[in-house]
Amino acid sequence: MLILALLTGGLAIASPADHFGFGAKTVGRAGGGWALDGDSSAALGNPALLAGLDSSELQLGYSVTRFQFAELPPVYWDTNQDGIIDGTDTPLDMNGAYDRADGTSIGIARRLGERATFGLSVFGPQDRLLRLYTIEPELPTYFMYRNRAHRYAMAMALAVAPTRDLELGAGVQVISRSVLKATLTIDAVVEGSPSDGSSVSDVATATVDVHEIYFDLIPKAIPVMGARWKVGERVPALDGLAIAGSWRGSGGIPVEFLLDAQVNARAEDVGELEPVSAAILAEAGIQIYDHYIPNQFQAGIAYSFDNGLSLFGDLIHTRWAALQLNVTRVLDSEVQATLADVSDLKLQDGNDISGILFRNTTSARAGLEYQRADVRLPERLGPGQLTGRIGFGFEPSPLQSQTADTALLDSDRLIVGAGVSLSHGPVWAALGDGDMGWNLSVQSHRLIDGALARRTPDGPTAGYAVDGAPLPIGGGFYTAGLSWSLDY
Repeated sequence: MLILALLTGGLAIASPADHFGFGAKTVGRAGGGWALDGDSSAALGNPALLAGLDSSELQLGYSVTRFQFAELPPVYWDTNQDGIIDGTDTPLDMNGAYDRADGTSIGIARRLGERATFGLSVFGPQDRLLRLYTIEPELPTYFMYRNRAHRYAMAMALAVAPTRDLELGAGVQVISRSVLKATLTIDAVVEGSPSDGSSVSDVATATVDVHEIYFDLIPKAIPVMGARWKVGERVPALDGLAIAGSWRGSGGIPVEFLLDAQVNARAEDVGELEPVSAAILAEAGIQIYDHYIPNQFQAGIAYSFDNGLSLFGDLIHTRWAALQLNVTRVLDSEVQATLADVSDLKLQDGNDISGILFRNTTSARAGLEYQRADVRLPERLGPGQLTGRIGFGFEPSPLQSQTADTALLDSDRLIVGAGVSLSHGPVWAALGDGDMGWNLSVQSHRLIDGALARRTPDGPTAGYAVDGAPLPIGGGFYTAGLSWSLDY
């Protein structure tokens, strides 16, 4: 009987928000600034910031995300699919430009009385809602970035302010896990021997009969909690000081793939051979574990001066040590045959990733924000408020070590973010009398240049550079977005 290991923690947050943060303010702060005032997108970061909003808010945005990593040399691969890697195989060209991850974001915050706020944050990729992509560990791949940005994200949260200086928030990020099952039969028949000038296809036929396929997409939720203490509200001598912290659970998107296949083979009139038939039944449980998301703890501090200048700093501890790669693996199998006892035969997993080690990381963010009130605008817009922000960050790579049979590519990242916001009075009476805001933000990630040195193989080896040189590591990715907000 098939035994498929149940996968725990069917949870994930995988979208551009995973790399950049969510919302124009956070992106412009390089993914930090969690102790500063937030906006309606805070449900996907520190939900406590929702309690600090003065009014309900709607935010709509669009962002473009591009990836461009160092070009990789051609590598050996069994491109002609003859089961042998040798000089007859055309080298496999690797591409450092991964698919774009543009999309639309929506943030909604609704005030519930004087002390509570409900928030909803959604990101939807333009080209897809969800992509499942597994990597081949022998081929050089920027495993942290190939697929993680190509997925929707959604979060709901509730924040309260029990006192004037304390804000608390809790919520869930809604994602899904999947179960896929396929049942099929393959019938292969050979009748006679090929004559001169004919081929095997003239005497052989094969039929595939797919009996059943089902696919379940099961909603799951991951908890997020946060808090912000405006110290200056409680201690006047520390006016302008605020500290914050948040916690996120862990998980991933498991796809349970159950394969139930029967292969029937029959041969007749093949030379002097007696007619023969055989049947093989195979059941296999395959694990596809995509987008593993670890526990994460964030702590931030900010200080706002009377002249509109604010400084912020954040530390983010991420427990990457338990990272599960999005590599397809055979968990268990059972094979039966009519002509021989093969009950002890097990399908061997060709993706050996047991030698790959990951480590927990602590990254940092820091920056400043300057706010100027009473900006002169056309009279019908009323007085405006202009805010500029810039942030910097450092993100260590979680990859600690790997074996000579794998080619995972990654390095530490340098992060720069910048943004500008302009808010003004109402323009269209149909939208009410609330202020409007426009936010432009950009963020760039640069991988520190390096190389993956590999042993010199005796001959052509899968995934190794044809010229024998180390695999270069470098390049990066960026996002740029524009959003509009309305207080109501």
